[in-house]
Amino acid sequence: MSKIKVLPPEITNLIAAGEVVERPASIVKELIENSLDAGATRIRINIQAGGRKLVQVADNGCGMNREDAILCLEPHATSKIKTEADVESIRTMGFRGEALPSIAAVTRFDILTRPHDDKNGTEVIVNGGKVEAVRDAGSAPGTTITAKNLFFNMPVRRKFLRTKQTETIHIQNTVQLQALANPEVGFELIMDGKKQFKVAPGGDVKTRMTMLLGKSFANDMIPVEYMEGDIRIHGFVARPGISRSTRKEQTFFINGRPVVNDTLFYAIRDAYHTLLMKGRYAPVLLFLEMHAGMVDVNVHPQKREVRFRNSTLVGSVLANAVKQAITDFQLSQHNEIFTESRPVQAESIIRPGFSKLTPSDLNIPTQTVEATSSQKTTPLTVKREITTGDLKAIQQTAESIVGKDKAVTPKVDVKKEKFVEPEPVAFDVAVSTPELPELPEPEPFDLPEAAPLSPNSTHQELLKTESKSVQNSVFSSMRFIGNLGKQFILAEGRDGLVVIDKRAAHSRIVYERILTESKDENAKGQPLLIPVTVEVTNHDKLILSKNINYFLKIGFSIEHFGGNTYMISSVPANFPHENIVGLLHNILDELSQSSNSVGRSKENRLASLAAKYAVPDSKLLKDEEVEALLNSLSKTEMPYTCPNGRPTMINYAFSELESRFGRKAR
Repeated sequence: MSKIKVLPPEITNLIAAGEVVERPASIVKELIENSLDAGATRIRINIQAGGRKLVQVADNGCGMNREDAILCLEPHATSKIKTEADVESIRTMGFRGEALPSIAAVTRFDILTRPHDDKNGTEVIVNGGKVEAVRDAGSAPGTTITAKNLFFNMPVRRKFLRTKQTETIHIQNTVQLQALANPEVGFELIMDGKKQFKVAPGGDVKTRMTMLLGKSFANDMIPVEYMEGDIRIHGFVARPGISRSTRKEQTFFINGRPVVNDTLFYAIRDAYHTLLMKGRYAPVLLFLEMHAGMVDVNVHPQKREVRFRNSTLVGSVLANAVKQAITDFQLSQHNEIFTESRPVQAESIIRPGFSKLTPSDLNIPTQTVEATSSQKTTPLTVKREITTGDLKAIQQTAESIVGKDKAVTPKVDVKKEKFVEPEPVAFDVAVSTPELPELPEPEPFDLPEAAPLSPNSTHQELLKTESKSVQNSVFSSMRFIGNLGKQFILAEGRDGLVVIDKRAAHSRIVYERILTESKDENAKGQPLLIPVTVEVTNHDKLILSKNINYFLKIGFSIEHFGGNTYMISSVPANFPHENIVGLLHNILDELSQSSNSVGRSKENRLASLAAKYAVPDSKLLKDEEVEALLNSLSKTEMPYTCPNGRPTMINYAFSELESRFGRKAR
């Protein structure tokens, strides 16, 4: 007996459904693409329970007659490919001919359709891939497809669906991408009876981008319009200085199709080279138009990824387009600054507060200042109008620094108050260094031998073996040596050299303070003098609403302000008040990458993110600042690691140093 058998249609349909229908958003994508190919100018999407119970897409496209309505449910039946040449040059959104039969195989499926020139419509009812009824029905011109009870006949696949909120996020992203790609088409999204958004047909990409992604997002973008060879690139990219912690807001469309491709990501990275820090990504919304033969969209069952015939060429053109847009923007900003003709105030010429400076402000003793004219220097030429009051302030300052007899008095035409440049005079300033008081000898660093901090020791072992009192004695007996760069602190102990990571230490302190205050019902965050409003995307809105209680618990005060706008009136302790909007976007980006955390772990995760972005840029610390930092670190529960597990300090024992210098055998 032959071992090879031809599978029956019901099994092949289920296999095809597994490739095409990954989740409810896959159904939404396929049905919207069919509507676009049908010439629809209005598409309405109705969702229930994250797409588990209902996915319905209605359009005003060309519709189908009775024969086509039945035939479209056959595998590989399509109106979009007729010859072999069509496969090599795909110009439509959907083309495989597998979507409708695959969706019908795993749902309770219904098609209601009517061509514009017919009086009657057709309804086809399918249950798990089996056609149950075909009948005439009243219908508006166009097509309405309803898919209910996804995976009702495949309980194993149904168990692999994510939560309602997660599936809702994917559906929103899918509809939003299609709405951005097709501004000439109106979209309406309804979820569980509530209208999520509705955009009218017509308009341009910028208008659609502003409506869907928010006004603040649109204001951060600069236009791109570029043509090279047969490739045209247009859209918007972030102006320099705007970045995100993930690639989530880097969106590309190839011939109107939203796609993912590494070549495009790398091109954006190269275009923003030196403009962004490592690990930061610029938001983009770009449309690439090229001959259909230059791109292969037939490499993925869900048409999510594409492959270019010449990826090097496409990447180079894209990078050139973005670089050109950034260059044009910077030139326009430069011209705007230097060609603006407006009165120049004295403050724009003289540093604020300069007229009030005294030698004591500059830490220069007056009795040690000597001026000579033995050397010449290039004078500073001022070509703007200055008032008499400004000249008096300059004269007083000069006299206080170099002496009244050495100061040069500018000549002034009192009637016109014009500045007449004096003869250039150079002078040297000799400053004597004041004697510093002798510092007392530091106390010896008493590090317990039972718990040495060696690079080879694990932090978990240290935390298990050291008590709180030992930790306090370790920190209190450290002797500060100095700063190593802007990132590290060097301290001496009896056992060796201790290197402390300032950012990691600060992050641990802020993290535990946030968690401590979150346990106190009476504790509140730091109120902002002026509340800040932030616009978020539909995706981030769901993430924020899903985690709003955790935000409130750790000290944020965030209120819904209507639409996709929220108002922040307070932030956690030690959280910076500058760039709150950008920091919140970063936190939401990272939360979306760890959306499966629940309960206390979600609160800890949010606190660690808040602590991460609350840490200021590294700077050189003074002795008293180092003392305060170590004192605060010693009071934490886990002083040896930051919230993400990185060490806050490492110890290099004297024995290891002596061995490295050849003074002691290993």
